[in-house]
Amino acid sequence: MKLHLGVVDVPEPYDSKTTGQVGKELEEHYKLFSSFYDFKKEEIGNKIAEDAAIGIARLLKGESVTAGNVFGPTSTFVTKAMQHFITSKEAETYARPTPPYTVPTLAAQAGLSYRFNKGVTARRYLKGAKGAGREVQGSARPSFLYSGVLEASLLGWID
Repeated sequence: MKLHLGVVDVPEPYDSKTTGQVGKELEEHYKLFSSFYDFKKEEIGNKIAEDAAIGIARLLKGESVTAGNVFGPTSTFVTKAMQHFITSKEAETYARPTPPYTVPTLAAQAGLSYRFNKGVTARRYLKGAKGAGREVQGSARPSFLYSGVLEASLLGWID
């Protein structure tokens, strides 16, 4: 059994990179995913144990079990917890940047973010909606939340 922390790999709307490439860079420069795991490992372990117990009970009843249907609740929990880790700014507290990188990020402090044109959201973009946008400057925002596409594409799963 293995816990995976990653992203649905889609093109970023503002760059030639994909969310997979951005995720790898964030792990390399900030230890974003490993910091999340270190922060939440006890809760994740408890969820895995709960799901495993339920899976064993289902198996003993003669029901069909797979990693996907047994650990689906843990996968959902991990995905939502990763999204919250970024949007709540917990990542700024627990990320371990390598020099010269810092948290909060300079772009977050400057309030730089990418905004889609009307009718397109990060989640709709992830599902294939097309739409242009532009970089805007506003008040400070959470680090690692530039366009919202990375946050929307975060995914935790167990196999």
